[in-house]
Amino acid sequence: MDQNQAKTSSQLYEMTLYGMIEKSYINKLKTRLCGICGTSTRTDATNSFATWEIVFKTMSTPHTKTETETVKSKTKSTTKAAELNTAGISASHLQPIPEQVNLLAVADLKISKASKTFDSREWKYIKYLGREQQSTKDRTFKVATRNVSYSKVFSDNILEFLQSMEITYEYEYIKKGFQYVTPTGVCISIYQLYSMDHTHGWNQPDHVKNVDEDNYLVEVSCSSNFDNIKDVEPEMLRIADNVSR
Repeated sequence: MDQNQAKTSSQLYEMTLYGMIEKSYINKLKTRLCGICGTSTRTDATNSFATWEIVFKTMSTPHTKTETETVKSKTKSTTKAAELNTAGISASHLQPIPEQVNLLAVADLKISKASKTFDSREWKYIKYLGREQQSTKDRTFKVATRNVSYSKVFSDNILEFLQSMEITYEYEYIKKGFQYVTPTGVCISIYQLYSMDHTHGWNQPDHVKNVDEDNYLVEVSCSSNFDNIKDVEPEMLRIADNVSR
C-alpha cells in the first residue's frame, strides 16, 4: 500500500524492521536500493529527508473500568476529537485514545543551502502508536507489527495543544538521511539520529548533536490493513536480506 494512501486510512498496521550500516558502505547501499526500487538513477536531492519527531505519552494509569467509567471514557474521547478539530488536526479517522498510548508528532525540516542547518519546519501528522501485535497459535508475525492511526496537522501550535491534553512530553530527536520506496509501497529509510541539548531546539545548530557519526540506521517499513500483512511481510524480509548482504 502506498504510504500516502495509508495515512488517510483509519485501520492500519505498521510493520518495521531495523538494522545498522557503517557510513563507508552507504553509497553501495544506495546503488542497491535504486535497483530494488526500480529506479536507475536517483540524486540525493530527490530522496533526502529530515524530520523532527517528538514522543508524548498519556498520563492516565491502566485499570479495570466499570461500566460507568467506560461511558465517561468514550465521552471524553469524543470531546478530545472535537478539540482536535478546533486545534486544526484532522480527526476524521481518530479512534478513542487507549490508556498509556504513545503519540508521535512529526514535522518535516528544511535545510538551508547556505548554512546547511535546519531553518524551517512544517508539521506533517500526529501518529498514534498502538501495542505491538503478539504471535499466537493461529497467527505468527514475522516482523514487528503494531496498529497505528494518523491525523493530519493544520495548526502551528500543536505542541502547546498536546501538552494541555493530559499528555506528557517524553523525548524528541531528529532523523536525517535518505528514503527509497518500492513500487508496492515498502519504504527503506537510511538515516542518522540527532539529539538536542535544548527542548524543541531543532533550529539551534550549536545544540543539535549527531548521536553516531560513523553509522546509519536502516529502517524497512510499510503501513497496511490487517488482511495484507501476510503479503507484505515476505517482501519486507526479502528486502532486509538483500540490503544486509
